[in-house]
Amino acid sequence: MLFIEATNWELGDLDGYEQTDNPAIPGGSTWHDPAEDNQTVLTNAFGEARIEQRLRDFSRLLTRLVLELTNADLLASTASGGAMARQMEDQLQRQHQAMTRLHDRRWLSVLGSARAVGSFDGEVGVEGEVSPDSGFDAPGNPESKRLGVHVLGDYRLSQAVTVGASLSFERSRDSLDHGGRVEGDAWQVGAFALLNDGGPQWLAGELSAGHTRFDTQRSVFIQANGGPVLLDQRLSGDTSALFWGARLDGGYDFTFGGLKTGPVAGLDYVHYRIDDFNEDEALRTALGFEKQDYDTLEASLGWRLHGSLGLGGMALKPYASVRWVRELADGRLDEIDLTSRADGLVRVANLSDVDKNFGRAQLGAQLMVTEQLGVFAEANTRFAHDEGNQAGYSLGVQWLF
Repeated sequence: MLFIEATNWELGDLDGYEQTDNPAIPGGSTWHDPAEDNQTVLTNAFGEARIEQRLRDFSRLLTRLVLELTNADLLASTASGGAMARQMEDQLQRQHQAMTRLHDRRWLSVLGSARAVGSFDGEVGVEGEVSPDSGFDAPGNPESKRLGVHVLGDYRLSQAVTVGASLSFERSRDSLDHGGRVEGDAWQVGAFALLNDGGPQWLAGELSAGHTRFDTQRSVFIQANGGPVLLDQRLSGDTSALFWGARLDGGYDFTFGGLKTGPVAGLDYVHYRIDDFNEDEALRTALGFEKQDYDTLEASLGWRLHGSLGLGGMALKPYASVRWVRELADGRLDEIDLTSRADGLVRVANLSDVDKNFGRAQLGAQLMVTEQLGVFAEANTRFAHDEGNQAGYSLGVQWLF
């Protein structure tokens, strides 16, 4: 049981027993006398505003003391820090997927072209993507936005082989609860090759590497059930991440007029490394973690459709695919050790179990306005996943040379 008493140590015998010189309090003290130490007498003597202010301040002091004595603030901070770490991992994976989709669109363009051996083609482009926290998406996923620019070029090595490389920059921002955020600036480089001699079989592969600089802000937020906010702190930090990997994709296309469709299969490996992280503020709820390493190895099997349709002087190139994915490695971390600045103890934040069987679907179209200018719109979603659909909608423009 905790309580707070107020007195004035500068009155009378300087022993605190004379509490006030307010003339509305006979003898200058009430000291638990029910006839005087009650809401009516004290409100008449000091005014309603002061009584409310004192009760509010005392409640805040006692609540904060209870939060810190029980380490409830540190437990809430651990949960918040775990959510932030998981969002970093998700953002890294979406940055990598942006490069794979860039190469996928390029491979579709090369498959539909009749280029001469020894020719070099390239493009520069810009695209934006948003993943909402509502709408077609399942609840529980934070809103995320991404803006990217890229330059890409490839060389027709032979009738069957095309090789190329790409360089891209992406700026991502993911929202966290109560005004928190994870922002990442990522540079990625890739090298790719496509094997197709004009027949229905095709095989493609890529090597990629990336570096991301993270800037974070999170909230440690505790609210009574349906009542006042007991704690609301903002903490910021920054760190870097590296990732590199390889991917192999292939399939067989059946032709029906201007459309091609057929089975696809792929294997995508990426190694991720997030550097040491420590938050900047000198607060007891500030956290840090050591370097984190984990791998993803996704095997996928599915079906796709693509083609080209003439629209006057323009060409529309629709594409769609659906795949079932099996994660053969970590996928991401399912827990992380967080060190608290308050006591130096390590607490484990559970990031939820990794769902290793799920689906991915894609629907998009490229419109060649002229031979050099193209635009595309694309929707991607993850489905049948324990953590939600994670739908994303992209729009971009390319200039070909």
